[in-house]
This record gives sequence, C-alpha cells and structure tokens, in this order.
Amino acid sequence: MDEAVVALEIGPDVPDLGALGRTAGLPQWGVLLVWVAFVVSGLVEETGWRGYALPALRRQHNLLPASLLLVPIWAGWHLPLFFLMQSCRDLGPVGVPGFLIGLAWLYESAASSVLIAAVWHGTFNLTSATDGAHGTVAALVSTGATVGAVVIAWHLHRHRHRGGDTSSSSLEHDTLTL
Repeated sequence: MDEAVVALEIGPDVPDLGALGRTAGLPQWGVLLVWVAFVVSGLVEETGWRGYALPALRRQHNLLPASLLLVPIWAGWHLPLFFLMQSCRDLGPVGVPGFLIGLAWLYESAASSVLIAAVWHGTFNLTSATDGAHGTVAALVSTGATVGAVVIAWHLHRHRHRGGDTSSSSLEHDTLTL
C-alpha cells in the first residue's frame, strides 16, 4: 500500500516498519529476527506463566480470578521494565490485567498451547516494545489487548452468573465460540 494512502487512513502517525526491527538490547537484526527473538523469549516466559503458574492456579480458581492472581507476580517480575520502557508504563493498571487475561484465554482456548501464547506474546512485544512501537500502532495493540480482555472477562462473568459450568473443559469449549 502506498505510504500516502496509509497516512490518509491512519493519520500522520505512519509507523516506520523498519523501526519494528530495532529494540534496546538487541543488534539491528531487522523485523523478522527481532520477532523470532521475542517469540523465543516469550516461549521461556510463557512456559512459566501459562505452562506452570496458570494451571496451578486453575486447580482452585476459575480463569478470571486465576489470571488476576498472576497480575502482582507478573508486575513484580517485570518491574525493572516499567522503569526502562515507556511502552510498559503505557500498559497501565488496566492494560496489565488485560494482557494477562487475554493470554490466559488464548492459552486455554488453544488446548493449553504455550507456543500459541508465546507467538502472541512475541508479536505483542514487536508492536509495543521496539523503536517502532509508538503512536497509532502501539495504541491500537494495547487497546485491542485491553478491550479483548474486558470482553472475555464480561463473557466469563455472564456465563458464571447464569449457572453455567466454569470447569476448565467447559471454558475451553465456551471461549472458542467468542
């Protein structure tokens, strides 16, 4: 698509796609290799968060409370990034739970696939933690993650109050239809 058309459609804040391949702490590898690095990093993180911690919490809690219980632990783990990266600060008190609820839903909806969660995590990082992560792109990605989590939370809340089954197998089937 012509850059002028993109500027007309999303305004003057046209993202520099090359900037998505630049991030602090990594050489200038380009978009694809930075994305792969983020996915690998996400795989390491998601093995702990979604592969271990979430299933342990799900043994005693429904999806929404289990996700929310991870928020202070996750925030503590990422605390240094909140001081170093504006994009982490931009998530704010709604975006962090939104990110975690969305990932928990995705993980369970994908038959507990850590790889799917890692790919989403890596893609989110590419569009929120690189030099190109500002303005329209970063705002759309963060807003999309937050709105998605609110919709999921509302759906789960509504389902629970109608007396629906909130077991893991029921949620896995139910959330696939969102």
